[in-house]
Amino acid sequence: MAKLTHLTADTAVEYTIRDGVTVINGAKVRPGAKTIRLTAKQAAYDLGLGRLALADKAPVKAVKADDGN
Repeated sequence: MAKLTHLTADTAVEYTIRDGVTVINGAKVRPGAKTIRLTAKQAAYDLGLGRLALADKAPVKAVKADDGN
């Protein structure tokens, strides 16, 4: 498990994209993409909606596909 001890607001962290998600941080997700690197600010909204999870966490469950809103 990665230690998140010395992160700053500008540090990019790897997140797992949940199945069925088509938009992250306002941009379309590449077909087949499973992970993405974002800063905490970039990931906050999508984390709150359950579209992302920290990559070193347990396996992610699929969420209902959405239009990115």
